[in-house]
Amino acid sequence: MWLKAILPVVLLTGCSSLVPATLARLNGFSPLTVDPTTLQAAVTVPDGVFVPVGGATMLLEATRSDTEETISRSFVLDQRDTGDLLMFAVAPEDVPAFRTLQRTIRTWEEIAEDETTGSFGVDVTLCKVGAGPAEDATFSVFVQADDGGLMPILRDAPVSEVM
Repeated sequence: MWLKAILPVVLLTGCSSLVPATLARLNGFSPLTVDPTTLQAAVTVPDGVFVPVGGATMLLEATRSDTEETISRSFVLDQRDTGDLLMFAVAPEDVPAFRTLQRTIRTWEEIAEDETTGSFGVDVTLCKVGAGPAEDATFSVFVQADDGGLMPILRDAPVSEVM
């Protein structure tokens, strides 16, 4: 069965500042039905830190235990600088592949719901620029889908834990 409580995995080593209220809101979020043209990740970074081109990816994966099949794809996200927030979205050329992957996983669920599990994640690479960030610098990560509001996944996480 697909994970009913979707926990977007933010793959940032050592980071553990998850926002419980967002996790509850994400319970109704399904990466299998969301329109990938509206799916975005957002990051706030302090002075002395940047996200390099290609430094944000989104992973969609599923496994069928009855057939031992796994389907997985990591999508490099396009960066859209919007001022204080760095916004990342599925690249237009990847939207058809994202939709195909969604359909394939939904079909697996229809055939073998109890044997199908999945995960959805966001991976963000942070890099130092110049002298780097202050010792107490923090960053935050958000997701947004279907034109809803930004939902914080990590809030004020220490940069020192991931760099």
